[in-house]
Amino acid sequence: MRPLIEGVGRSDGAVSRKGDGDNYQRLWKVHDFPKDAEKYYGFSTFAMQLNEITDDIKDKLPPFDSRKRPDQSAFEQGASGVRLSSN
Repeated sequence: MRPLIEGVGRSDGAVSRKGDGDNYQRLWKVHDFPKDAEKYYGFSTFAMQLNEITDDIKDKLPPFDSRKRPDQSAFEQGASGVRLSSN
């Protein structure tokens, strides 16, 4: 049985779908990392944006959302010594 879709490439470069013969359709390509990416744990711009609290969602987030934790925010800003109090 032939696969329905044959993917070609690498996750750290580009991935394409193989068509008939030598025809390929690029599905996605890795973008360049943002400036100072090493300060942000090597995350891509997309990955950094996933954790951002924007005005359109901040009032809809539950109080237990991990993005609201002060220790998490401090860690993202590079202050890894901040801890939550255990009351």
